Amino acid sequence: MNQFPIKPKKTRKLVLLDIENLAGSGLVSPEMALQIVKALNRLCPIDLRDIVFVGSHKGNFAPCSLVAGMVHGSMCFQNGPNGAELALLRRAGEVPLAAYASEIYPINECVIGSGDHEFVDLALMQKEQGRFVTVVTRSASLSRELAVIADRIIFIDELETQIENRKAA
Repeated sequence: MNQFPIKPKKTRKLVLLDIENLAGSGLVSPEMALQIVKALNRLCPIDLRDIVFVGSHKGNFAPCSLVAGMVHGSMCFQNGPNGAELALLRRAGEVPLAAYASEIYPINECVIGSGDHEFVDLALMQKEQGRFVTVVTRSASLSRELAVIADRIIFIDELETQIENRKAA
């Protein structure tokens, strides 16, 4: 019987980007969308194999489309209070379990591009399942609970960006 050698596992990330939170504004300009992508590429690079969702309300269709195209992601929209967060959480819940357990490209990290409290339960679930949790946000919008859960926090503020690494517990 012919058996193929098993290739070493390469991993990928589940990435959820709330562009309104990252921009610090309900209306995101194309320039701010480009700055967000530049910062992500420098501090938390997104690979072609990563599963990426970019969320916003419908009024930010153009910048959301721009970011999604540049990071090879899918867009999701929802208007109303916490609309982007709810749309992103819904999409995260649609990721098949097989993507997490893939023999070739398992998901081993969850990147949450928002500091909003709405992502606490998702972050906890990801940690409980042994995944590394990275939070990308503006310092003024980081929930205390999310900060405690995160293994790594990347702050995107104005033109300067800082990164804070934490040891996994």
